[in-house]
Amino acid sequence: MGILLPITIVSLVVTTSGCKDSSSNNQPSTQASNVGNVVDQNADLSVMDAALKSAGVYNTLNSSGQYTLFAPTDSAFKAMGITASNVSTIPNLANIIKYHVLGMNVPASQIAAGPDAMMTTLGGDSIFVTRGTTGTFINGVRVTQPDIAAANGVIHKINHVLMPATGNLSTTLQADTTYSLLSAAITRASTGNSNISALLNGKSPYSIFAPTNAAFRSAGYANAAAINAADPNTLGKILNYHLLNGRMFTSDFTNGQKPTTLGGGTFSVGLNNNNFQVTGNGNGGTASNVTTSNGMATNGVMYGIDRVMTP
Repeated sequence: MGILLPITIVSLVVTTSGCKDSSSNNQPSTQASNVGNVVDQNADLSVMDAALKSAGVYNTLNSSGQYTLFAPTDSAFKAMGITASNVSTIPNLANIIKYHVLGMNVPASQIAAGPDAMMTTLGGDSIFVTRGTTGTFINGVRVTQPDIAAANGVIHKINHVLMPATGNLSTTLQADTTYSLLSAAITRASTGNSNISALLNGKSPYSIFAPTNAAFRSAGYANAAAINAADPNTLGKILNYHLLNGRMFTSDFTNGQKPTTLGGGTFSVGLNNNNFQVTGNGNGGTASNVTTSNGMATNGVMYGIDRVMTP
């Protein structure tokens, strides 16, 4: 599954492209197996290596502390268009990289069973971990290779880059023009019986399946004017059908599951390998494809879908 928030990358050639720099070559022998050096020596973590050095976290991971690094593989970075040559151009890189680090040594056997137990990262943000019979997950992202040992901690490879929350569900939606019609619908619905805006700005966690602008247009809402002309209670009923109580990641769903929505109805979940679909009871069996998953907000999780679900 993809990470919800896109990253704009400015093309820039840097000189750290997967190479050991002079500082790493001159590390004392007692530091040779610390977390930073283990990453530096792992051929599948060359982008992470460049990111650690660009973000100023590499030396931290070679210090005398204890650390756990959730390390996206090169293929995980490249799926987002990120390489060792352009990783230094990513906005807020240090915050993103610190989001992958715990200031303690947590081997896989000690990761909380959860589901979705909260842990605090090196940057002070929250991640949510689950360990069970189907695997170990961080914010719904699978650990693909656990317990790569280092002298001062451990590395767990993961198959997606983790992105910290930049705001609550409401502000996250408003910041992404892909969901401008949904934001308009939330504002309009909140003038009726359902104050959805207050929920998405609050502290209680929710999971939202967010229809894109194209999904709203296909459902008959051509633009914001059409949204504002609609009955707010009708919109409220539709939007409540796209909300679940609690913070739910892809790892919390099962094929055939029928979660209960905020409005009291249920929709159907379809999971087939990497395909994730949700089908509203009023959609005549036509599924909505989940296009982006596990988008982090301070008060929940966000999914993009390509069709408006109807109760």
